Formats: sequence, C-alpha cells, structure tokens
Amino acid sequence: MTIPHPPADLPPLLVTMGDPCGIGPEIVARAAAAGELDDAVVVGDVAVLRRAASACGLALPDSALQKNAPYLWGNLQSPEQYLINLGDFIIGRLVGHPPEFAGDPEIQKRKDRVFGVVHFEQDPPVFGGVEDLAKTQGGARGYEQAVNLTYQLVIADLPAKARSLVARLKEKKVTTVIFLGDPIMPIYLTQAAAQVGQKPGETA
Repeated sequence: MTIPHPPADLPPLLVTMGDPCGIGPEIVARAAAAGELDDAVVVGDVAVLRRAASACGLALPDSALQKNAPYLWGNLQSPEQYLINLGDFIIGRLVGHPPEFAGDPEIQKRKDRVFGVVHFEQDPPVFGGVEDLAKTQGGARGYEQAVNLTYQLVIADLPAKARSLVARLKEKKVTTVIFLGDPIMPIYLTQAAAQVGQKPGETA
C-alpha cells in the first residue's frame, strides 16, 4: 500500500484505527512503520496503538518501554534481555574460535572469526543505546565487530538494501554475521550473496 503525498495546499489525510479489538490498529502500526503515514494523522486511542505496535513485533529497547510504561509493553524479551543470552553464546562458543560452520571452505580455514552485525532499525532510530551496550559490554569480554549495519523493514527496498549490506560485509571480510531482525531479510541477503558469487559464512 502506498499513500501518495498530498499537495501542500491540501489538509492532511485522517486515518482511523478502526475497531480497537480488530486488526485495524495492527494495520495502522505496520503502515506507520513503513513510512506510509508520514503525511497523515491517525485518530485513535494511543494506548491501543502502542499495544498494536508491540504485538506487530515492532521491537523497542527497554529504555523506550520504561519511558512509556504502563501504556507500552513488550510481548517478548527486550533487545537488551535478548543480547544477554546471545552474548553468552557468542563469547562462550564463538569468540576466539575458527569459523568452522561457514559454507565456504576458504572461510573455514581462517583462524579467527570476524563478526559483522546486521540489525533492524526504526525511523527515527531507537536502538543506539542497545548498540552502545553491546559494544562496551562485549568489548570487555573480548568481542569485537568489524561492522554494524542497519536496515528498515520496507519490503520494496529490501532487495537493493540487501545487496548494499552484502557488499559491506564482504569489504570487511566478515566470516560470521550476527543477524537481529525479521524473518524476511535473510532471504534477500542470501540471494544477494549468491548474485555476487559470495559463498555463505556463518549466521548467528
């Protein structure tokens, strides 16, 4: 769905969220996240729309949840909580070891892993604090990343963005990609890597 930008002399488009118990709030949340409602005004209950954003998997860091409590909550782990578990796995099982699970035999021969991060981001960005937390706490335990890349969940833009991300990962000689995002982007990342003859490394 694409909502054309109205001329400057026209009033903004009003969008109602629909039935609070229906799928309308989720549709509005998805459209807003994709930038389709930038020139519109959404009419509805703020608490319901915030719940819809959470239910749609539009992840927010713990700092945002705390700031908006009790009107906004997550139905899964916050990014900070997830990184604690992921960090224990990466540092305990991967740091300092060769990339033995890579699909390319040449990558498997390397002595140490080179980590690259690809993660979902919103507009405006909200995960800067999470990135800083991962960098400082991970660095204190021996983890370093060669590159940190972001993308937004705009379906039409994913193929082109994937090609750009793969080029950056290849440039930094990344052996192991830590992906934090939706289930769609890895499809395009794999296709983009195949188009340039890049055999897969590891994905955590």
